[in-house]
Amino acid sequence: MAALESLAHIDKSSLPEEYKMISIEIPESMEIYSIDPNVLPKNWESIPPLQQGMDFGDNLLKARKYCVLKFPSVVVRGESNYLINPKHT
Repeated sequence: MAALESLAHIDKSSLPEEYKMISIEIPESMEIYSIDPNVLPKNWESIPPLQQGMDFGDNLLKARKYCVLKFPSVVVRGESNYLINPKHT
């Protein structure tokens, strides 16, 4: 799913050769913060993305509160993307 999201938002020719797909398992003990679409900024599903939507995600990452964030998919309604926060403490 994340690959589709990436391809929808960027020029395919700009993907680095090092781009790889991996599969991971998230332990049940790890909290996954699920983003309610009703709290997302207006027009969050715009392609290309609007600055307010990107700021919303950036602020969640900067807060370092959640290790894993579950965002609704822009490309496929009813699906989700999971973002691992590398800055989580």
